[in-house]
Amino acid sequence: MKSNLIRLAAVAALASVAANAATVSFTGYTSPLSSGSPTLLNNGSGLSDGTTSLSVSQFNPSLGTLTGVSYSLFYQGYGEININTVSANANFTAGITGGFSQATSTVGGPSTSVTIAPSNFPVPQLSFSLTTAETPSTRYTPTVYNGTSSTVTDNSNLAAYTGTGSVLFNIQHISQVSLTANAQGGGVVTVDQTVLGRQASAVTVTYTYTTEAVPEPSTYAAIGFAGLVAGTTIWRRRQAAKKA
Repeated sequence: MKSNLIRLAAVAALASVAANAATVSFTGYTSPLSSGSPTLLNNGSGLSDGTTSLSVSQFNPSLGTLTGVSYSLFYQGYGEININTVSANANFTAGITGGFSQATSTVGGPSTSVTIAPSNFPVPQLSFSLTTAETPSTRYTPTVYNGTSSTVTDNSNLAAYTGTGSVLFNIQHISQVSLTANAQGGGVVTVDQTVLGRQASAVTVTYTYTTEAVPEPSTYAAIGFAGLVAGTTIWRRRQAAKKA
């Protein structure tokens, strides 16, 4: 009976100090939006054309032991149309006909990549009318389209994510915006314009780690109880041996 009590107390003590699994996530955004542009990513961050870099916090080893890393890319975009001059009053239709975003780590960092293809998104269309007196004019496609990549893991490269600094990601954006114009009432219209695809991205990294739990008062009580029972048992056995 006493040996069973000792075992139970020991098991309780060990269970209370077992490693606990936990997660923590960090998100990095592309560079801030310029003044007057649509708000993306719900926080005013992220306007980008071409290739930019963003940083995400590393896992601080003071939290515990890093056991897993996963991340995904969130992507938003819209079309920007700048019309400088128009030769006649016209009806316009514009939209983003393509979009592509990729997150690839820098040298020495994560070794995997996340890609979102154009097929993930609807094509936002913008229709508006413009007179010669209204130029120059800047318009944006009304619907911000977005998508989230599948989650990928990079568990074979944990050292690159561990530290008190940051992990760098390269974000690549490629998009095409179409613009057509028809003169109101017929005829030919000449337009001097610039059309741009604008995108915003965010990379969210989730760290899975373990940490040893701090023993609770009940743990110390269990350990003390186990020690007391064990000590008493040993003392009694010695006393019995002496009498024998």
